[in-house]
Amino acid sequence: MATAATSAPTPLDSPRWRQARLALLVNLVCEVAIVLTGGLVRLTGSGLGCPTWPQCTAGSFTPVVHQAEGYHKYIEFGNRLLTFVLTAAAVATLITVRRAARDKTWQAALPLILVVAQ
Repeated sequence: MATAATSAPTPLDSPRWRQARLALLVNLVCEVAIVLTGGLVRLTGSGLGCPTWPQCTAGSFTPVVHQAEGYHKYIEFGNRLLTFVLTAAAVATLITVRRAARDKTWQAALPLILVVAQ
């Protein structure tokens, strides 16, 4: 006769793995978003909306009203800002996956390594 014994949660059901899965999902959403905004930059010709790096114009890290590039400056600057969100998501992925399984550190570091390489 079978008894209704409670079993220990499997490693994939642990709270740490739930956090890791959430971080991985957020990272995936951010990766898709940066691809989409990168495509928008390319399709609208906004690649030089902020002609200098890291500043958008001389003396300003953000677009300025008198800038000649029109709406392109906002598209390009939005894509630049999303890079920081993606970096934060990649760091969160690395931390949460490493906490859940130390043997997966290399795989968890890959998104961060690729963002930095980009």
